[in-house]
Amino acid sequence: MIFHEIQDRFWILNQLPLGIFILDQDMRIQFWNRIMQEWTEHDARTVIGQRLPDMYPELKQPRFEPRIQAVLDGGPPAVFSSHLHGWFIPITNRDGDKRLQNTTIASIRVQESSQWTRLALVTIQDVTELNQRISEHRKVRDQVVEELKKRREIEQRLRREKAFVSKLLDTVDSLVVLLDNEGRIIHFNRACERLSGYSFQDLQGKEIFKRLIPPEEAETVRSFFSPDFANLPHHFENYWLTRAGEKRLIAWSNCIINDEEGNPDYVLGTGIDITEQRRMQERIEHMAMHDGLTGLPNRNLLQDRMEMAIAAAKRTGNRVALLFLDLDGFKAINDNYGHSTGDEVLTLVSRRLKELVRASDTVARFGGDEFVILLTDTGKLEDAKQVARKVAWQLSRPYILPSGEHQLGVSMGISLYPDDAESAEDLMRLADKAMYRVKKSSGDKETCFLASCENV
Repeated sequence: MIFHEIQDRFWILNQLPLGIFILDQDMRIQFWNRIMQEWTEHDARTVIGQRLPDMYPELKQPRFEPRIQAVLDGGPPAVFSSHLHGWFIPITNRDGDKRLQNTTIASIRVQESSQWTRLALVTIQDVTELNQRISEHRKVRDQVVEELKKRREIEQRLRREKAFVSKLLDTVDSLVVLLDNEGRIIHFNRACERLSGYSFQDLQGKEIFKRLIPPEEAETVRSFFSPDFANLPHHFENYWLTRAGEKRLIAWSNCIINDEEGNPDYVLGTGIDITEQRRMQERIEHMAMHDGLTGLPNRNLLQDRMEMAIAAAKRTGNRVALLFLDLDGFKAINDNYGHSTGDEVLTLVSRRLKELVRASDTVARFGGDEFVILLTDTGKLEDAKQVARKVAWQLSRPYILPSGEHQLGVSMGISLYPDDAESAEDLMRLADKAMYRVKKSSGDKETCFLASCENV
């Protein structure tokens, strides 16, 4: 078969990006494609008809020539790799570096005239770049494996540290909760579990304002959480709603934890339950401002409310009236029937007085058997006198007690803001003086109250 016929017959093999040549039964080259010419710098015209082992004597070795012959005899394909068998055919680049190759030799049958001839199709793939990439990938893989090992060691250390910190936080009595910037619970120590009635597993990943905060405070607490925690106060108080439905008041101190780049990541809140402390404080404050026997406001609270009422009256132009009361006949009850009966009478007096006034008014026990009524937004003196008449009638009704039926009278003095005075002290002083004028009067029981501006 002449050269041109061979090239035309196998022209498609010149289009493939592989080194391809064909051997006949004598291992003579019958086709040598374009890639083989580039790799070996042997022109196809010069190699056609030459025996391959003569061109490359190293192929006469037992690991090559017998296997090629076996393929030509109809045996299975032979595969050679540069890594395993050395170079099948030396291929170099322009710099003289050998190229790695994978070679496959397969048996093919072609028709010559009326006869079929068995040939060997040799295909060579340049795997130099592929192997370089594989080598690079292996390096990357090894680096990744090493990095993963380091990360695994770091993660194991972090887990140990986290477990240690968790145990440490569980030993403290303070409430400790770690939240992300959306208010989700990341950590929740034992003190939190004991107070709330929830386990950490119950609340992990849940938004705190949906699970622990009373509905009336939920929106306020929700506003604390944002990517930068801009609205989060450093110190604040709020209620927790426990699993049992009880409200507990917590005082919090907050610390923002940043990530590696310095961006806000979490907030660590430490809190103490101040419910009982606040209740005790409120009781103490109530005791400081209220009478222990009757529960009425005492002098201190009365003074505050008088000043507030006068300030409001200055803005609105209304009057404020003050009624100073002293019980007539109380000393005899106290002396004859004892202090317990006297206390019962004072308690009943306070109840009757509270029933007579509006919610905006104040009934206070001034001391002993003296009481004061503060009337806000009073129109005129006659309005205050009308209240005084009701007071006189109510307090004159009999007091039915286990010790018997008792009777009381009352003497009252009235002062008005701004008609009589413009300060709380002066109003009190003038009402007190008016009350004493009534008490020292000639015994005219028709006159039980007197305004500061009036005479008996």
